[in-house]
Amino acid sequence: MHLPEGYSSHDALKMLRDDFDFAYVLMKYAVRKEIGSFTFAGLRVPAVLESVSGAPSVSLPAGISLEVVIFQDHLHDRITMLARNNRMLREIWAFNERSRAFREFELLNADTAPEALHLTADLVTALRTCAKRQVVNALNASLEARLRWIDIFARKLTIP
Repeated sequence: MHLPEGYSSHDALKMLRDDFDFAYVLMKYAVRKEIGSFTFAGLRVPAVLESVSGAPSVSLPAGISLEVVIFQDHLHDRITMLARNNRMLREIWAFNERSRAFREFELLNADTAPEALHLTADLVTALRTCAKRQVVNALNASLEARLRWIDIFARKLTIP
């Protein structure tokens, strides 16, 4: 499976890497500031995340992957809102827009989908506890996986 249009150069992947780093910093700050007031009110967790232990070892159908990506967008928004900073919220909205195609690609790619699902499910589990350390650890694990995948995809760009 080929990378989505817009991520097929080293520069584009470097910018994506920077985006994930920056979003992580924003969300980590927000979690440390006010995780106790996080709520899932009004959000429906996709069924595939509720039963992630039985998640397929292959990619997800497009409809389900899009549902998970939109849910991730809402999680990013909710987490960042904890900081009560409008500029940070605008930055996370821009990040969501720029990274959406890649995050959907993660879920459609058989090599990355299982881990992407587990990482999102782990974040949901951590957010349900409102435990600062657990949420930061889940955000960190997600960032590390994405940066690893970006590096792998960047290496594949140089291999003919």
